[in-house]
Amino acid sequence: MIGLFLRLVALLAFGCVGLMMLAIAIGHTLVLPDNELLFNANLQGYDSDIYRLDIAYRLMVNITRGSNHIDTEPVWSPDGQHIAFDSNREGRYTIYLMDAQGGNVHSLRNASTYAYGPAWSPDGRSIAYLTIQFPISRELMLTDLQSGTTRRLTDNREAESFPNWSPDGRHLIFTYDGNPKYQDIFELDLQTGDINPLIVTPDTERSPIWSADGRSVLYIADGSNPGVYIWDIEHARSTLVYALTAFNIYAPDWSTDGRFMVFAPLSSNNDNHIFVLDVEACLQKNRCLSATSPAAPIRYICQSTLATTPTMTRYLIRLSSRITLASAFLVLLALLVGHRLVSTDNEIIFTGQPTNSNTAYSQLFRMDITHRLVYQLTSKFSPANSPTWSPDGQQIAFVGIMGEPPNVIYVVDAQNGTSRRLTSAHPQQHAEFSPSWSPDGRFIAYRSSRFDLLPELVITDTLSGTTRRLTINIDEEDNPTWSPDGRYLMYTSSSPNNRDIYRLDIQTGDTSSMITTPYDDLFPTWSPDGRYLLYISGSQQGDIDLWDSTSHQSILLYPPYSYMHAAPDWSPDGRYIIYTAPTGTGSAIYRLEVAPCLEKPKTCNAERMTFGSGNYADPRWRPRKP
Repeated sequence: MIGLFLRLVALLAFGCVGLMMLAIAIGHTLVLPDNELLFNANLQGYDSDIYRLDIAYRLMVNITRGSNHIDTEPVWSPDGQHIAFDSNREGRYTIYLMDAQGGNVHSLRNASTYAYGPAWSPDGRSIAYLTIQFPISRELMLTDLQSGTTRRLTDNREAESFPNWSPDGRHLIFTYDGNPKYQDIFELDLQTGDINPLIVTPDTERSPIWSADGRSVLYIADGSNPGVYIWDIEHARSTLVYALTAFNIYAPDWSTDGRFMVFAPLSSNNDNHIFVLDVEACLQKNRCLSATSPAAPIRYICQSTLATTPTMTRYLIRLSSRITLASAFLVLLALLVGHRLVSTDNEIIFTGQPTNSNTAYSQLFRMDITHRLVYQLTSKFSPANSPTWSPDGQQIAFVGIMGEPPNVIYVVDAQNGTSRRLTSAHPQQHAEFSPSWSPDGRFIAYRSSRFDLLPELVITDTLSGTTRRLTINIDEEDNPTWSPDGRYLMYTSSSPNNRDIYRLDIQTGDTSSMITTPYDDLFPTWSPDGRYLLYISGSQQGDIDLWDSTSHQSILLYPPYSYMHAAPDWSPDGRYIIYTAPTGTGSAIYRLEVAPCLEKPKTCNAERMTFGSGNYADPRWRPRKP
């Protein structure tokens, strides 16, 4: 019996090592608390939740999943094992604690009601926070986590905010609202109780963050010269890091090594993003003194709605990319504490143009559906349209509408963003759209007007670059899609009154009609198992329909509810479809589960995947790796 137990343990150990090596080999990265952010956001369009985001690998997890309450202003404990935040989940706002995975949520013992803005002491023993003392004042409080004793740190008629600890734990700096026209930064000595001004100017200074070495304070200045500044405590002088010209910043944070700053700009339409600013590059090269400068070294992290209060962890240990014993141990540790791998078949790519983006054109974006993480893949193509995955999920073909040259197909590496032009330059009237990758990855079919002014179907060999014409007629073809076996192309073709769906035999060149109705039938795409052909019917302003290849009949999957669906695609397992539909402020991407809609097509509901104002289109699901 003991021998069997030992064999099971050994098998489990080798299995864990195998999983770890496999995860590293295929490029998956586990979230570890060494390069993470906390932030609160209402990504789902409901009340605010708290999220964890790995910056380097863009993995995000919702750890509160609240409903009918607001969780906000999260902050790490010094050891990274716990999180303090404020919430109204029991009615009035107060301070709550939970572990780093989102479990064991409980209110801070003896914390005041109407409490918010927690700040954890460097030794982890106390939490400072703000409380509203009615009728008018906002004061600093301090609660000891062991004893639960709470004491009041300030007692005046003025308002304090944004408390932050010195590295030695003796002082608190905070924003002091003692002047009716502006705010200043003051310092509180916790041993003596003395409060003294630290940064005072005719403008407003707020949101101070102490550096890890205790020599500097990063803060935000509003007024005549708005921007991010660093205050040198020894020499009592400020240095501009980043000028603010087009937006404001709420509650920034500073990495331990002093190199990075994380912040969420406040926008007028409450559609915010989280950014990481390379402070070191700003100070050394003077490259980011303008918020509108295209050379500003800001990295787009994720799109969210009301994404505020990011808090950078105090650990910046980088994971080694090599397969070493140390990295294997870290992966095992991550598995033990509950971190999860992100499946590559739960990812989509789409084109997007957020209303508050810096570009006037659509670009390519990727989304991890599990964690609702969105980040930008391209930036130089203006705009980018019609993306499609390669069968192995490693490359993306798309149309660069105004690139150099324009209106041709490019291929971009999904991991590093490097791109190459697939098709050649042509005269100005030439245009190529709707690329579709063959199942074996060898060919790309697309619509092109390179041979004459009418759009026809064309196919290009990705290895040799040779191109041949597939259709020759006076009709317009579009939206080619391959059958799972790679023999046929489904596409739409115009007729005098509408557009229908046809099938082209790649081997023989024969064409035949598949779906012909008195209405427009658009965007055909096969289900992964080859049973259903998904398409959009114009019969009721854009039904989502399925053509069943076994019964040769069409099935209504999802009615339009007075708006037009477009560009649908299947998930690799065939469980979901994803598509674009208009909203009141542009367009959004939706996900629909197929089985419930087949059972009750008029009662199933679609889930919205993108939020905020802007236009999002052409969603395509990443294939499973062969």
